[in-house]
Amino acid sequence: TKDIIADIINTCIEAMVLERYELPAFDTFLRKASDARATVNKMFYQNIYNQLGKSYKESLGILLKREETEVTSPWDKLKQDPGRPTFQQIRKFIIHLLWLKSLNEGNIILDNIPESKFKRFVEEAKSLNVSQMNEIYEHKRFSLAVSLIHAQTIQAFDDLAEMFIRRVRTLHNTANKEREEYKRSHQDVADFLIETLGKIAENWGATK
Repeated sequence: TKDIIADIINTCIEAMVLERYELPAFDTFLRKASDARATVNKMFYQNIYNQLGKSYKESLGILLKREETEVTSPWDKLKQDPGRPTFQQIRKFIIHLLWLKSLNEGNIILDNIPESKFKRFVEEAKSLNVSQMNEIYEHKRFSLAVSLIHAQTIQAFDDLAEMFIRRVRTLHNTANKEREEYKRSHQDVADFLIETLGKIAENWGATK
């Protein structure tokens, strides 16, 4: 369940102290912790890969391809930022979210992955471009891809909600400014009407 090397080493030290073992050199802890993490991660990669259907693996393969005529790949599109909260950009991002949802078939597979491992898989996937991803062995490559797709889908829902909130806030602020501007621009007319009404009232009272 742990992924940070320092946390793994601390757990090892606690266990050895509890069992009253003599502590080895720090380099031994570092080497063993790194080996243990690599072994556990490979196990997770294997489990995730084995649960992926053939058609979904083909979809992931397409995601990690870039045509010679294209500057970017679907893998780059996966990391797309939401952009400014304009009406046009919100519409585009909704389409992007629907695309992410169509790719998010492996979300159930990730239910048994510890949070620390899942975050590490996502961070590593974000740091790699399509060429680097294709240099990784297949089990890990597909596991990282599935993890990033799931994380980006969740993030996209949050981003879309934030875009909507920011857009509504902008409309609200604009409406307030226009209302104040309208009040200022019509103040003279309002003052004139009030003054006129006052004079009418005075004249009417005088006739009484």
